Amino acid sequence: RQPAIRSGAVMIEQVCDDGISGYLFSQPMIRDKAGNIFRFDDLIGSYFSLLSLGQVSLNDQSKKIIRAIDIKQVDISLFEVVVGKFPDLLKLGGILLLRPDKVVFGHTSHSISADDLILKLQNSIKVKELPADTSLPKTQDNQ
Repeated sequence: RQPAIRSGAVMIEQVCDDGISGYLFSQPMIRDKAGNIFRFDDLIGSYFSLLSLGQVSLNDQSKKIIRAIDIKQVDISLFEVVVGKFPDLLKLGGILLLRPDKVVFGHTSHSISADDLILKLQNSIKVKELPADTSLPKTQDNQ
């Protein structure tokens, strides 16, 4: 396992030797509902990605940030893992936010909501202007 990143766009307070924040996300082979098998990397591409087990309920500010930063939302329940695995935190209902380089920015916890994660990412990468439009954020269904 590579060392965790400990500065920059990462939830520093979550980085520890036995955690997942700051570490490269494992990339399983997955199967979609149509039977296609591919690397998880190929699904998320080079985007910030919000990974969850099921749909995520977000406030309006988070939805604007998602549009501004172009965060892709991925519901892992729509895929079957063929080789490898998703982190236990995800399988137990936690939410992960990945950077485009596939390093885990951070995850939800008893004290950090999905909205908190998105706001912390916005502050971390210094996005100030948010769009006024109301288009839908990217999901695996409406890329």
